[in-house]
Amino acid sequence: MTDADLEGKFHACADGLLDEARQRAVIDAVWALDRLERGDSLLDLVQLPINQAGESRLRAV
Repeated sequence: MTDADLEGKFHACADGLLDEARQRAVIDAVWALDRLERGDSLLDLVQLPINQAGESRLRAV
């Protein structure tokens, strides 16, 4: 599997949950994981927004 294949799979899973800019930021952070100062910065990127009813946009698969 190539890097492009892996990124494509991530985009397919993240579409509708994270916008394009956030998806790109997650991919960039994962590729630089060994250089991140803090692991929680990656967690911040993948955290889904919660609406006013207290629900996330997470869908069942």
